[in-house]
Amino acid sequence: MMRHTGEFERDNKKFSTELSILPNQPISAESHEFYERHNQESPLLNSNQLSMYGMELRRGDGKVEIKALIRSTVQKEIRLKKVPVLLIDSAGRPVARHVFDLQELGSLPPNSARPWTFIFPQDSFLGKTGKSVNVKSNHEGMIDLSSWSLAFEKKNESHDPHRLDLSNTTGIKPSPFIKRKLKKLIEDSPPLGRDEVKFTGLSVRKDDNGSLVAILLIRNGTPRNIILKQVPLEVMDANKDVVASGTFRLENLVIKANTSKPTRFVFPASGILKADMDLSKWRIYHANKKQKM
Repeated sequence: MMRHTGEFERDNKKFSTELSILPNQPISAESHEFYERHNQESPLLNSNQLSMYGMELRRGDGKVEIKALIRSTVQKEIRLKKVPVLLIDSAGRPVARHVFDLQELGSLPPNSARPWTFIFPQDSFLGKTGKSVNVKSNHEGMIDLSSWSLAFEKKNESHDPHRLDLSNTTGIKPSPFIKRKLKKLIEDSPPLGRDEVKFTGLSVRKDDNGSLVAILLIRNGTPRNIILKQVPLEVMDANKDVVASGTFRLENLVIKANTSKPTRFVFPASGILKADMDLSKWRIYHANKKQKM
């Protein structure tokens, strides 16, 4: 199985890296030897380069686990937070995308290599349409990982940052505090794919007349405005019972390109399926796609 590197930010000067293990994450002598050997085998890097060197890939239980070295020749200590990472197949195509929280990686010194295990879950694997597919083994011909690499997903510098849109939000009048929380939620959420539209549940509550009021954040990652005319939704409570269901016909709700809009949905009494619902925990789904929100 071939291993490759994924990187961004290049220069011309070449650097090697030194294995760096966090003091609070001790490893065995055998593991240290394993990582050191792979670090020595890894290619020289350009200056100011952040790179991943994949060492070992294992499949199991619908997921893929990869041991890798995160290598930095950036000439100052850097800290990574939430980073989208791609798994590339033998044909050079992205077959999985997942956002990893790398805060526990700590500060990366200049010219260092630090071990990390990346676990790509079932729903991170992509089909030709960019949607999730089942992980298949090589002999089934779905995903060929006889040769593979990891890569940081590059940001499109010409792409405007994703923003909050509060225009025409019927029934929603967020305070300055809530606006700040919504903007922070958008900043901290995994980046959307170029053709991805996602529904995120913000709140669910009963009102005085027995209706159920849900507020969703509709996120449009596409480069074009989308118009929603109807949305089928279901709510599941802490007991995993579907407690409300309804198809909402909208007045041509417009979600502008590369924006997120909070939207209010009210399930009337006729849509309530369970009166004694437990909303200490809840999930809300697009009823046709069973998308968790």
